[in-house]
Amino acid sequence: DVGLTPGDRYWLTADPATGRLAAWQFHLEGADAPGPRIRRERWTAFATPAGDTLRLAPDHVFPNGRILHTDAIAFPATVPANVFTDPAVPMP
Repeated sequence: DVGLTPGDRYWLTADPATGRLAAWQFHLEGADAPGPRIRRERWTAFATPAGDTLRLAPDHVFPNGRILHTDAIAFPATVPANVFTDPAVPMP
């Protein structure tokens, strides 16, 4: 009973060789069947404002070969305190 869609289910698959997220799949609340298994590719290192490195895979590859590429990745120096508890709070 968490969030706006508490019946949603997500399955994450880790690559045993790297420990990174290799793919994910979801079954949305009320849907007849799970969605497609989506692979994560092209892991890239990003510097954070705290000086750490965060590795993300900006390419999400669908079974039909379509790629969802996320190219607007940003790390704000600060975020509102309630951004993780109130879905109406916009990210900076």
